[in-house]
Amino acid sequence: MADQSTEDALRGLGDSLLQNIPENVTMTLVGGRALDFWIAHYADLYPDEFDGLAEEAGTIDLDLVLQNKGDAEIVWRNWEPILRATGRRFTFATPTHDHQTPEMAVINVHIDGDVYPVADFLYNILGYNTAAELETVSVQASKSPMFRVLTPEAILRSRVANILTLPSKRTPEGYEQFHNACRIMRCAIAADLEEGDHRSALRKHRRVINLALSKDGRRLCRDEYGLYVAQATVAGHPLWPEEFRTKSWPRDRMRLADRGCLPPRETRFPVADIECAGP
Repeated sequence: MADQSTEDALRGLGDSLLQNIPENVTMTLVGGRALDFWIAHYADLYPDEFDGLAEEAGTIDLDLVLQNKGDAEIVWRNWEPILRATGRRFTFATPTHDHQTPEMAVINVHIDGDVYPVADFLYNILGYNTAAELETVSVQASKSPMFRVLTPEAILRSRVANILTLPSKRTPEGYEQFHNACRIMRCAIAADLEEGDHRSALRKHRRVINLALSKDGRRLCRDEYGLYVAQATVAGHPLWPEEFRTKSWPRDRMRLADRGCLPPRETRFPVADIECAGP
């Protein structure tokens, strides 16, 4: 395992690489770095939600979905001079499997005999079959139109799929990523409400409720995980219209409670008091 100073240097290197996106290559940031992006985006607006996570968050490697392996090679050639300037040894490798896997290529750094991933280039992620499909659930992340990041909704769905599908994600770190995805989604809904966009806020809230009541959402709270997707909404926000507070949310709350998907009080978070008017 790399020491803290090395991890910090590699994390900073990843930030630099993201500022050097080759032209005509569309990449979508996913994984832990997508979480970090939204935490940084919302941390100043909702500091109580993250409570220092903006400083502590820091996935080292980049997970990037590209259109094809040729794009991965273009990115590698573009980034190689930046990597070489660090004085460390970096290599570009592609999977040896004959069949297509989610990973199309990886950039590794070699430090004291150990190998650490710097960037994983992927065909897709769980829940989304192609890079083109991911473009429909991502937004522009910088001045470069080619650099995109998953939306808060897509990140939440991805975290759910990862925990249910990948044993490696059923760890304290994996569960914390799920909680961070919920925090980010709450902030996205709160921001819509505070900007007066009730329609967008309601659409996001509805998608959270539908995911919470889905087969996957019910598995998360009923099986050994004890994770509640419904904590990703902000039903108690004071800017919801009266119709939501007196009709929509009480109905949603009853459906969640009937299916065992209503978060216990102790799981709730600062901006997201899930109580609201109604039964």
